[in-house]
Amino acid sequence: MDKICSKYYTNLNYEHLLDKRSSFIFEVLLEFSSEQRDNIIYPIFFSHIDEFYLHPIGNIFFKHLLLTLNNKELVEKIYQSMADEERFDKLILQSHIHLLITFIRICERFHCHYEELLNRINKLINPEKNNVNNFIPCLLKLRAENPDNQLITKEGSLVVQALFRAEKVDSLTQRSFFSLSGEQISCIACHPSGSHLLCQLILKSKLWPILRQKNFYEKLDEFYTKMASDKVGCWFVTQLWKNARTIDQKLQMAKSMSKDFQNLRSQTYARFITYEMNLTAYCSRPDQWKRSVEIVLKKHALLDDLDADDNKQKKKKKT
Repeated sequence: MDKICSKYYTNLNYEHLLDKRSSFIFEVLLEFSSEQRDNIIYPIFFSHIDEFYLHPIGNIFFKHLLLTLNNKELVEKIYQSMADEERFDKLILQSHIHLLITFIRICERFHCHYEELLNRINKLINPEKNNVNNFIPCLLKLRAENPDNQLITKEGSLVVQALFRAEKVDSLTQRSFFSLSGEQISCIACHPSGSHLLCQLILKSKLWPILRQKNFYEKLDEFYTKMASDKVGCWFVTQLWKNARTIDQKLQMAKSMSKDFQNLRSQTYARFITYEMNLTAYCSRPDQWKRSVEIVLKKHALLDDLDADDNKQKKKKKT
């Protein structure tokens, strides 16, 4: 670092950090602790933060800086810098979406005003500021050109996905998602970005075990056929089936979809999930189908218990 600065950047300023030819060098330098990083690069960044977060190169530097932080005091300082109303609004509505997501994830990871941040986002994007149930629907429309006609944007789905991936999903997100109707969820599932979001919710979010214990499968009872028939919605239905943990949840799906079995098995996308669920057997031999599904569920539960025991033993060995 000393050699680089003395040889090439004797008068280092923020323009060097924003230059597309040299910015990468400083991004790498952020990863290593040094006096120059702490006493030169950080102060330059904080004194010119307005030049960074909307800049095509600067936003990448900003994101990398966030990812390399291991000091909560610096996270706090960045949050307070971005808490200015004008900056905050531009960060949410105009900055590169990956910078926004990184900012949210870093606040969550360091427990730095995370709930406050989400409440401020809600007040900014939600016309009904006191209606917290509207938070997720509004967030899914983030940066939509026509919010009245556009259900989901790619940017909005990525931000919601970041909230779902939190170590502990916040109360605002939970409450808003729990309040969604079956019709709203089915509409989200039939959108390319929405289908991916819901599949990631099932596969990677700690919110899913909570949802699964509630009436989530019942809520979707009237919409399984619609989603299974859709090009992208069928992926969500498949994940719902694979991740159902009780016979009641499996039966809920089978009963609902069996009503349209003849139609479903002839459709391009739905026929695969009908095969996965073995709906032919359910319609002709429901009792036998139920017994076979129960056996599979018991095997999965046993394997889950074995995996849990293995993980406990590994943790004991590490300690």
